Amino acid sequence: MSDARSMLQALEAWIVAEEYAGWDPYDALNSPLLKALSLGTRVGGIAWVQLIKRSPWNLRPLLAVPKGRNPKGIGLFLHASALRYADTHDPLDLERITHFGNWLLENGNRQFGGIGWGYNFPWPGRSFYCPEGTPTVVNTAYVGQAFLLAWRATGEERWLQAAHAAAEFVHKGLPESARTEHGCCAAYTPLDRARIPNANMLGAALLLAVARCVQDPGLHTAGMERMAYSLADQRADGSWFYGEASNQAWIDSFHTGYNLLALDQAARLSGDPDFRRGVERGFRFYLDSFFESDGTVKYYHDRRHPLDPHAFAHALITLKSLEALDERAAILRPRVLERLESLFRMPEGWYSHWITASGRRTEIPYMRWVQAWVFTALVYEIHGQGFFNQGEARA
Repeated sequence: MSDARSMLQALEAWIVAEEYAGWDPYDALNSPLLKALSLGTRVGGIAWVQLIKRSPWNLRPLLAVPKGRNPKGIGLFLHASALRYADTHDPLDLERITHFGNWLLENGNRQFGGIGWGYNFPWPGRSFYCPEGTPTVVNTAYVGQAFLLAWRATGEERWLQAAHAAAEFVHKGLPESARTEHGCCAAYTPLDRARIPNANMLGAALLLAVARCVQDPGLHTAGMERMAYSLADQRADGSWFYGEASNQAWIDSFHTGYNLLALDQAARLSGDPDFRRGVERGFRFYLDSFFESDGTVKYYHDRRHPLDPHAFAHALITLKSLEALDERAAILRPRVLERLESLFRMPEGWYSHWITASGRRTEIPYMRWVQAWVFTALVYEIHGQGFFNQGEARA
């Protein structure tokens, strides 16, 4: 049987040796050559990013792609350190909270009001091109939640102020991409008009959590409107498409998990019965659709591959966070942990990337996409209670 503590110890030793920096599945345009060859276009960028991402070989050293610190990855390390410090009061974790928090404040984007965080590389999406450092609602929501947890764990008011600044960006720095009788949807970044449920819901949950902590009715109203909009996007079976555009009509496990945890936080903070029913309906779909009996986590609801440790790690968090809703969650969780270890753990303690339907493995140590999520999931498995709700208010 897999031991989360030994898995965490080995992974943490490797991450610390790497100084929390690494490659990312989407960092191809950090190569000076590929950036030039893409001509700054979305289509050209997508081609190179997908080619490098899907290659079973790590071409980044050849293409001069440097290892780097990713703000979302550092946000996850901050979250995990604060969560563990709240449980153990280990002074090393307090030092890490200070280090990660200061790094994030130094590397935030203040161009659009408040503070937002993006990626340490330019990335071309299916709908728009995003320059390096452009803040996204998803990254900012995760970083903001981590600051809330750091504030709750340490009592340092500057971390609450940082979370409030993140909420200000989510509230005022993003265009409104849609408004209906149900509510409104905010864009993914200040540069687009995308309508992505997980992004809108993660942002809404941060607004509601910060509103509770600082007693800001404007943030609360905005959070309720955004969450209500995305709840209306939930399909009858409890699922959400990744996005509203015609080329975004897929359903995957980890984005479904993002939606569920954000909606669950909103339900607890607001007491809204519609939000609670949405969580229950969505969690039934999640359990019915994404898990095999041995704990293997499917990538999509209707097909298994590629197997991705990111999906396994977030599944551990989602199952533990919502296990009171369905007894199957507690049964599945140790099986998911065991499959995570047996499928992806490398001898050095880090975790590999994809396994395709043909059995081909991508043995590249992605820091944000894999290591940060596995690290956070293991810390949460040992020390956590509720992934987001531990940062809602100080004890």
